[in-house]
Amino acid sequence: MGAWGTGLYQDDVAEDIKTDYINFLKEGKTNQEAYDKLIEDNQTIINDVDDGPIFWIALADTQWKLGRLMPYVKKQALKYLDEGTDLLKWEEWGKSFLNRRVKVLNRLKDHLLTAMPAEKKVPLYKYFRCKWNIGDTYAYRLESDYSKLHNLYGQYLIIYKFDEYTSEKGNDYDIFPYVYTKITKNFELPKTLDEVNNECTFVRYLYNPPTQLFEYRTINVLESSKILKKMIFVGNFKIDFPKDELVKKDNGYPVRVMSSPKFEERIINSIIKLGKK
Repeated sequence: MGAWGTGLYQDDVAEDIKTDYINFLKEGKTNQEAYDKLIEDNQTIINDVDDGPIFWIALADTQWKLGRLMPYVKKQALKYLDEGTDLLKWEEWGKSFLNRRVKVLNRLKDHLLTAMPAEKKVPLYKYFRCKWNIGDTYAYRLESDYSKLHNLYGQYLIIYKFDEYTSEKGNDYDIFPYVYTKITKNFELPKTLDEVNNECTFVRYLYNPPTQLFEYRTINVLESSKILKKMIFVGNFKIDFPKDELVKKDNGYPVRVMSSPKFEERIINSIIKLGKK
């Protein structure tokens, strides 16, 4: 049994059905289309003696809460709730667990037998599309109080896109830039490839003691318009990569993500902790 508690969604199948159904709605599918896709994708689960009832009661609960409960889904869920099919396996957990599960299912049954709430709007997915080209290089001037505190105020971060990372979401995908980040040695904005290579130092993010190498690459998820408006286009280059870089076997791509919240602080913290190359 893929359950870790008596709650309706303390169960792998229930959690997956809820998540998949809502994701289908976020993709723009109608309620009927989302239902049809769930049925198509979960025949093995539906026909399983233990997981089948979980499929129907989880779907019924999710649809009811969103004001989209379909008559057949309600009928199937009530059928299994009345038969007590789900409770058989809980007897093995002991009386206290069984009693808690009974309360959960009785509460669900009460919901299904009352008028469901008005249909709730499920927002469609918004996809991140980085418009930077491979090689695009941007400058970002440090102007926060945190940069003042660490004597970096007025220096420029140089952000260089060397590749793209696509992340599947629903029936489409996000596109994020893989970048190296450098920082200027002075307060001058670099304008040429030579200046980016020689007058700026790489920001390190992680040190690997066994290899004595550093991680430099990040995936940038910068959605803040305030940050993006400050980006100054420097040029499209092919910069020299750091020689003491730890390149991972999975194409050398990092898991580390750089996002808008605390953008400056996180980079400055890396500079303070690991220095610059």
